[in-house]
Amino acid sequence: LPEMVVGDAARLRQVLLKFQQTPGGVVLIKPTNQASYQNLVDVLDEMNITGQRKYALVDLSKADKELLAVR
Repeated sequence: LPEMVVGDAARLRQVLLKFQQTPGGVVLIKPTNQASYQNLVDVLDEMNITGQRKYALVDLSKADKELLAVR
């Protein structure tokens, strides 16, 4: 699953629907400090809408933060 910066709900839905075809996959939700409560609610709504069964809310790793800093 490609790394995404959420902002486009339609794109997120497309990626999640495609990801469903991957057996045993787990979606990792890694909100940044800039993410709002609404952003998190929107992502969790998409998890429900697309029928994702396995997902986890996790902290950003140091490598994730460095990747985002480059953008």
